[in-house]
Amino acid sequence: MRRLVSTLYFQVFLSLNLAPVLSNAQNTVSAPFAVPWNTTTTFGTDGPWQAASIWIGTGNDGNGNQVNLYPGGFFQSIINSVAMCAETNNGPRVCLSGEAGLYDPSDSETAVQNFTAQPGSLGQWGSDTALNLTGQAFDIYDTVSIFSNAQDRVRLNNISLSVVDASNFTLPSGISYPTELGSLSLGAPQLWQNYTEAQGWTIPGWLRKTGATPSNSFGLHYGSASLSLTASLVFGGYDQSRVLGPVGTFDTGFNDSMSLTLLSISFGVATGPSPFPNTTLLSTNLLPQDQQSPTTPGISTVLNPLIPYLLLHPTTCTAIAAALPLTYSSSLALYLWNTTSPTYHSILTTPTYLNFTFQSPGPSSTPPLSILLPLPLLNLTLTPPLVKTPAPYFPCRPFAPPSVSEAGPNAYFLGRAFFQAAFVGMNWEQGKFFLAQAPGPNAGASQIVPLDPEATTVAAASGIEAWMGSWGWKEETNQTNASAPTSVPAPGKTSSPAGGGGGLSNGAKAGAAVGSVLGAAILLFSIYRVVVFWRGRGRGGKGQGEDERDVFEADEGRKRVVVEAGWVDPRELGGGGGGVHEVDEAGIYEVGSRERYEVDGGKVEGEGGNVLSARERNTNGIAGY
Repeated sequence: MRRLVSTLYFQVFLSLNLAPVLSNAQNTVSAPFAVPWNTTTTFGTDGPWQAASIWIGTGNDGNGNQVNLYPGGFFQSIINSVAMCAETNNGPRVCLSGEAGLYDPSDSETAVQNFTAQPGSLGQWGSDTALNLTGQAFDIYDTVSIFSNAQDRVRLNNISLSVVDASNFTLPSGISYPTELGSLSLGAPQLWQNYTEAQGWTIPGWLRKTGATPSNSFGLHYGSASLSLTASLVFGGYDQSRVLGPVGTFDTGFNDSMSLTLLSISFGVATGPSPFPNTTLLSTNLLPQDQQSPTTPGISTVLNPLIPYLLLHPTTCTAIAAALPLTYSSSLALYLWNTTSPTYHSILTTPTYLNFTFQSPGPSSTPPLSILLPLPLLNLTLTPPLVKTPAPYFPCRPFAPPSVSEAGPNAYFLGRAFFQAAFVGMNWEQGKFFLAQAPGPNAGASQIVPLDPEATTVAAASGIEAWMGSWGWKEETNQTNASAPTSVPAPGKTSSPAGGGGGLSNGAKAGAAVGSVLGAAILLFSIYRVVVFWRGRGRGGKGQGEDERDVFEADEGRKRVVVEAGWVDPRELGGGGGGVHEVDEAGIYEVGSRERYEVDGGKVEGEGGNVLSARERNTNGIAGY
């Protein structure tokens, strides 16, 4: 009987809340919906990161509260409330949450709450466990407003929200800090979220149901705040200019997460000589082989933009750091760039990258998919209160995956740092997500296109060769072939320096041979002209004017690398790569003496605990969460 009443309530709810918008939608054409980003301010004590801007509620004279959010997660959007800046929660320190915008549900006439005893969410797809989040949250639904094209205000009714009154993340040192931003949900397979007594819409679900967009889907590329590459988030479609090369299509995994198998991580050089003294490094798989099954190679990995870092096995982070000028901080469980090392600038000013190779679905003959993550994107900055003064850092954090998580058992994470170089899309209606290479700072003009509800892939704007140009990298051979693109090294292949090794290239040998023949011909012709000239003078005649500027250029086939957009030519390194050293803890800002966790060898120790999965929460009255 209770279920029948709940079902009837939901039907009445749909009729009352959708009738006006559905009647208006019939007169409009479905189109992709581009979410606006904050273009004046960046966020994050571990960024800088870009954030999307929306307005929540009907407070503030009906305009709502503007909040900045990291896109990510599913079902509910996670919103920090005004209680986040209460002294009892965060102490006398600067309230970073307030700078990002806070929501006051008590000031909104359209806020509906107290319909479930189930606590709200602090994180999703395993981010709460991975970041050691603790706090308090509750579920409500309220009006959300988004300014489409920075002008038209689109109002969405009864959007499902998790309102956070307190949220802190705990470092391995045991010190806790308040979270700065909430999250903008990317949707869910269902258009709305079912509670026992009420229902709330996801944002892309509401847009789909009202006919504003053609599908329940999204396309996301985080871009780079430090390199001025604007982020892109589109509901009901995607920005095709952010999709390069082959596109991988994958089925959603545990809890509808973006799960896939990571086969290898290796260093690479897009063009020119390698800045690494150890040339075998470019063909070395940095994933731990002892953690992989002989029958199923690779490790389980989840793409989660709510996590800022690359959460990988400790031996993988150590292997990466051994080739770079990095210093490990045990209190932060992060690597700091050694900016005084001579290799710091040489590595970051050459076209080097980390190659993440994923197992493609389908037949075994299908080639794996590679996403190239340039090292400049991994030169991020820590700011107070995490450190006393801003410090460049490398976002690889040693991680021991828990056996129980909302993202599935024993899963590693590729977080926001990875999303700077990757396009990720989702068609919730087909249970498929898409992964492709994203461009660099020289990305082309936006090309927003719709995604059909039946689509099982997305179309790339161009091939992977365009990735070179998007970073301003090209090889110049001579005047007639200066703009010829250079192919990106295949996964696992060693990139050789331009021009090859010792000795002449085939082009140089051919040029030398042609030059010898033509040189002899020119010599004979010159002797002939001299004889004719003196004979003419002997006859009293006047010699005809000869062009003495004849020039012969032999193409020796040599290549030189031209690096644009702030890049400089590679220089040779002296000595070995940057070793891993323990950082001077005087540079770490600590505000307490709690239990300390050390990352040592292959383990990251800490208190565990079972986590209620989304599927388990569904049995408690919340569908799909």
